[in-house]
Amino acid sequence: MKIGYAFHRLTIGARLRTGFAMMLVLMAAITVVATVRMATNQARMDEITGANNMKSRAAMAMRNTVFERMVALRDVALVGSASQVDEEVALIDAKARVYGETEQRLLALLSSDRERSGPERAVLTEINQHESEARPLIGKAIELARAGGMDQVYTILSVELKPVQLKWMDALSRLVALEDRNNELATDEAREASHFARNGMIVMGLVATIVGIAVSMLITRNLLAQLGGEPVYTAGVAGQIANGDLAGEVALRDGDRSSLLHAVATMRDNLARIVGRVRLNTETIAGSSFGIANANHELAIQTEQQAASLKAIADSIGNLAATVRKTAENASIADALAISASAVAKQGHKVVSEVERKMQSISASGARIVDIISVIDGIAFQTNILALNAAVEAARAGEQGKGFAVVATEVRNLSQRSATAAREIKDLIADSAAQVQAGSELAGEAGQTMQEILQSVQRVTDLMREIRSATTEQSNGIDLINQTAAEIEGVTRQNATLVKETAQAANSLQQQSEQLADLVALFKVEGLQSPLPLSNPAPVEYESATLSGKPPASRKVGRERHIRLIEG
Repeated sequence: MKIGYAFHRLTIGARLRTGFAMMLVLMAAITVVATVRMATNQARMDEITGANNMKSRAAMAMRNTVFERMVALRDVALVGSASQVDEEVALIDAKARVYGETEQRLLALLSSDRERSGPERAVLTEINQHESEARPLIGKAIELARAGGMDQVYTILSVELKPVQLKWMDALSRLVALEDRNNELATDEAREASHFARNGMIVMGLVATIVGIAVSMLITRNLLAQLGGEPVYTAGVAGQIANGDLAGEVALRDGDRSSLLHAVATMRDNLARIVGRVRLNTETIAGSSFGIANANHELAIQTEQQAASLKAIADSIGNLAATVRKTAENASIADALAISASAVAKQGHKVVSEVERKMQSISASGARIVDIISVIDGIAFQTNILALNAAVEAARAGEQGKGFAVVATEVRNLSQRSATAAREIKDLIADSAAQVQAGSELAGEAGQTMQEILQSVQRVTDLMREIRSATTEQSNGIDLINQTAAEIEGVTRQNATLVKETAQAANSLQQQSEQLADLVALFKVEGLQSPLPLSNPAPVEYESATLSGKPPASRKVGRERHIRLIEG
């Protein structure tokens, strides 16, 4: 388990190197063992073909020389001339030298292998003993042959030398057999070593094969466990993800929680979840941006309408200011007339008729003033209505309309004061007209009532001064309202510009959200195979509000709201 766990923790390169290294080590071990066994077999074969064969040939040569010496010695007993004896004796001596040389070679070979040459040395000792026994008999037989005692030579050969010869030959035969046996044993050992080497190489080859199969299976199993499947399948899944196909299922092995394919499947699931959320959010953003664009479009129209309404209010206030200024001028004229009437009244009866005419003129002027005051009263009422509308619009404007609300309230107060003053003036003018009418009727009694007329004229003068003062204040207030309305109109125009820019930004946001939705639609997600249809609103067009013609529906809605607020 520990080895498998440690092997599992190795990298793929390390695993492959480890597996190939194990195979190389096994192959090297097989090569070394095969080399050693082949060297051993070669040594045994060299021993068989070299030392053992040489010893066997030496033993056979020694036996052959002994046999040849015995044959030559028999020939010595058979020949009759001395020259023939010498020839045979020379042959015997030559064979004896060959025997000695061969024996020395054999001793040298036996000396090089003292551990296994014990039996051979024992036989060779026996051979030397038999040689020592035979050598004097051979010499004696040669001497008797040279002396002409052939019968004695024959007796020695047949009686004394033959048993020794047989033992000698038997020992040499046993030495030859022993060497042959050693050759057979060496051959068997070499054959056994060859078989052992072959079997060892087969076993090691089988072990190497089994180990190689086990290592390859272990590496393959670990690689497949880490990859989670065939690399071609993993590459195909990655290719599908790269092409945007996130709807396909990934086939995982049971219990696979850490492989590359599991990581790819987890990445595909996470990407599918992310793309699904991005797609839904993109569609939500697109819908919201569409709503924002429409709302900004409506707001832009209403802002333009508000600016036009403010311009109309400013124009009305300008007209009202001109009317008030005209009223102030008329009040000044009336004041001058009142002063003149007072001077005329002081003249007494001399100018009664003139007073009567002036009173008629005053009566006419009073009627005119009544008409003007009626106009002023109507203007004040309209100003009050406009101030109420301005206050409502300021309340709808929120924080930016607070200053305008204050000004609208002040304008309303001034209009109420103007209306009150106009009603008072109207009442006074009506009263003055009645008095003038009475003065006309009582012109004959001017002398008696002149003092009363003078007092009334004085009162009229004071009232006209008050009217002039109030009219001046009203004119200044209206000028301030006019200036404020102009400023509010400028701010409203700026707001309209900002609203247009906001609407353009909303349109840009909508287009970008649609582009993002198109990009996200490239991914195929299970359950959302095709993107939801996005609304494609018409481009937002801004219309400037005008004062002429039929007002837009939004302005009607705004006015209806204002009326409901006023009625409430």
